[in-house]
Amino acid sequence: MGPLKLSGKKGDKPKTKIVKTRTPKTKSHNNETIMAKIRQSFRKIRFKLIGAFIVPVGLMILLGIISYSKASTGIIKDFESASETTLNMLSQYYNLGLESLYVKATQINSNEKVKKYFSGIRYDETTNEEITFNEVQSLVTSIAMTDKMLNSVFVIPKNGEGISNYKVLPADTYQRFLESDEGKKLPNLGLVNYWAGYHKYLDRVVSVGENHYCMSLYKNLYDKNYNVIGYIILDVKMDFVKEALNQLNLGEGTITAFVTDDGREIYTKAPEGDFSFTSQEYYQISKSGEELSGHSYETYNGKEYLYLYSKVKSGNAMICSLIPKDMIIKQAEDVKMVTLIVVIIACIIAIMTGSIISSGISKTINNINSGLSKAATGDLTAIVKTNRKDEFLALTTSINNMIAAMRSLITKMAGVSENVASSAVEVSKNSGLFLEAVKQITNSINIIDQGLSQQAADSEVCLNQMEGLSNQIDRLTEKTSDMNNIANLTKEVVNSGIGIVDDLNRKSKDTVNITQSVIEDIQRLEAESSTISNIVATIDNISRQTNLLSLNASIEAARAGDAGTGFAVVADEIRKLAEQSAASAKQIGLIIKNIEAQTEKTVLTAKKAESIVSSQEKALQKTIEIFSDINKQVESLVESIDVILDGIGKIEVAKKDTLYAIESISAASEEATATSGELKMTADNQLSTVELLNKAAERLKADAKNLEETVHIFKM
Repeated sequence: MGPLKLSGKKGDKPKTKIVKTRTPKTKSHNNETIMAKIRQSFRKIRFKLIGAFIVPVGLMILLGIISYSKASTGIIKDFESASETTLNMLSQYYNLGLESLYVKATQINSNEKVKKYFSGIRYDETTNEEITFNEVQSLVTSIAMTDKMLNSVFVIPKNGEGISNYKVLPADTYQRFLESDEGKKLPNLGLVNYWAGYHKYLDRVVSVGENHYCMSLYKNLYDKNYNVIGYIILDVKMDFVKEALNQLNLGEGTITAFVTDDGREIYTKAPEGDFSFTSQEYYQISKSGEELSGHSYETYNGKEYLYLYSKVKSGNAMICSLIPKDMIIKQAEDVKMVTLIVVIIACIIAIMTGSIISSGISKTINNINSGLSKAATGDLTAIVKTNRKDEFLALTTSINNMIAAMRSLITKMAGVSENVASSAVEVSKNSGLFLEAVKQITNSINIIDQGLSQQAADSEVCLNQMEGLSNQIDRLTEKTSDMNNIANLTKEVVNSGIGIVDDLNRKSKDTVNITQSVIEDIQRLEAESSTISNIVATIDNISRQTNLLSLNASIEAARAGDAGTGFAVVADEIRKLAEQSAASAKQIGLIIKNIEAQTEKTVLTAKKAESIVSSQEKALQKTIEIFSDINKQVESLVESIDVILDGIGKIEVAKKDTLYAIESISAASEEATATSGELKMTADNQLSTVELLNKAAERLKADAKNLEETVHIFKM
């Protein structure tokens, strides 16, 4: 059966054929076309497959970069650590060796014969100075010969000849040595120990070159009283430093030196040019720093070097080394080269593999595109062919089946399209009615949501006011409790005051009793004073009688003449006694009168005091009564405050219940508001859905019409 050509319905207007006219292509249009083809070619599966193969290659490149970076960093770190450790071990070796020189110097200093010889002690007949000198010379020589580190030993006294393991030093050696460059530093240092790299004056004296020793230890020479009498100088052999430095293998191109405190530098191999560590800023920084060892990267002759240093504390020196960084990372460069070669080979293989695979795939896809293009234009008689036996065979089979199914589907669709069009009209009508109903529901939900929102806001305000009232009640409770405490304290103070006033009342009564006793005693004293007045009157009377008797005795003595002279003397003495008695009686009388007057005043004062104490007793009694009234009022106040506290406690319970109820109402309102909001959102979503449904129904109506028109295009 031949292909069926579906035509439109009867009465349809014939379609107008549009004739396209070609316009001349401009240069700009050609460029755009070329660029479009280039972009299209990059979108092809060939380039995508090649790109897919290049991705793991890129990861390999990244792995190589990371490996190189890690290897380089690890190698550098390990080398830095190992080199610094090596330098520190060498520094410890030097420290141990140089510390032994202190022992040698102490051995010389503590030798009794050395002290005796250089102290200027006069020798007697039993002591031979030459023998002592030979013994000291032998000691110095044996110390220099037996110690492998020592090159020279010098003992330079202030007075007399010095000694060395070479020869006897001249008597003026000490003075000339102090005048030399190295000797001028010693008095200014004021130190017990001093290390230096040179002693050029002594080299000239003993004819020894400076290349035989590397550094010297200077120590004071003491006598028996521990007074400084000169210097001991010990030279360290050059081989001691150089042999250890030569064994230090830090790599090719390394510059290593032993640097003394005064700037002498001893190298394993002399550096090029006029290089010296002491002239470098990084050396000065490391020397003045507190760290015993360290490292940094510095530039020398345009190249980067690893600078290492380690301090030799015993000799006040440093071991310094410059190691080329290129030598350190040489192993990492090998890793870099191997990685680069592997990556290049992988890229070539990936591109070739991707090209071969993509060529076969591209040919098959072009055949499929050709068949699908015919089907896309409406020719459902097209068939896709392929010679491949892989997934593309299944794909072409599926495409051919799809085209056949589409032929059957289009045939059926032609009959169904009219039913779809009528159903679309009915759906559009019903969706319009549904849309109106949903809008009314949404408006009602909006009104409910507004009411619930207002209720929630009012509940929130009520809750806030209740919380404020709760705070006020809490403060009232606190203040009432404070009042209760104050009232209790006041009650205690009143009770204490009553006790004090009661005690004062008792003491006032005692004062009244004492005052009455004083008055009675004064009155008795007044009576006794009267008795004394009577006695004084009697004495006065006796005095007058005695005076009369004396007068009579004088008269009788005058009558007796010479015989009565003695009697006249006695009479005169009696008269004098009578006069004195009369005078004393008058004075006693005056005193008695003063006592009586003072007694009367005291009696009056005591009576006034008695009256005051009596009134004070009454006042104290009234005070006690007032304190009792205050105590009663305070007790009444405490009872009232207790009642208030009890009431406030009940208010607190009611407040908590009310606050809980309001919180429950507020929570319920918020929950209802949230539910209403969710319901509103649901209604809004429903409204939006219905509106979309209505629009979809309209589109369905239009699409049904388009479908009916489109079905007639296909060729089957």
